[in-house]
Amino acid sequence: MTITYHYFKNPGKDDQHIHPRVVNAKKITISDIGEKVTGKCSFTASDVKGVMDAVKDVILDEWKMGNYIHWDEFANISLVLESEPVTDSSDMTPSHVKIKVIRFELLPDVKKKMRHFSMQRSTRHFTTTPSPAVRQQRILSYLRNNENIQSSKAAAISHCSRGTASKDLQRMEKAGLIRSYTGYGQTLYALPKDKMP
Repeated sequence: MTITYHYFKNPGKDDQHIHPRVVNAKKITISDIGEKVTGKCSFTASDVKGVMDAVKDVILDEWKMGNYIHWDEFANISLVLESEPVTDSSDMTPSHVKIKVIRFELLPDVKKKMRHFSMQRSTRHFTTTPSPAVRQQRILSYLRNNENIQSSKAAAISHCSRGTASKDLQRMEKAGLIRSYTGYGQTLYALPKDKMP
């Protein structure tokens, strides 16, 4: 098992530094994880799915109360909030506040284990980052054949940074081309219901 990476330059920036990005990433669903879990224990696939669905519901209930999740020996998972710019705290009403992201912080022991993950540079040739129009078409094409997309997958199919992909997805959502929703603690994007195949 090896993480394959390649080097990319941030598009549209004067900074000439390059950075590595994973290029062999593929989407792993909860069902995929459930199948793998059944191979490591005596639970059936149905048992695992039932437990995972229940865990998801409990996590969402805890987040509704503002709690953070401490996943023993693995990670802390918490909400990060944002609001419209205000100068007076009395102006910050609940209607101004929303969830910005879910913060997933690995615990130190997990980070230590990850330092030993195997890495290899891709031998594939990567071209420069495609134009915004090309990236948008790739995302829409992907969504015509898949239920949803997240920023990491959009970055992989568009050969751009995750930050660029996130901005593309946000612009597309504002333009009404896609919609966003939260699933398993992450922002997912899908075609609007009236444009789904």
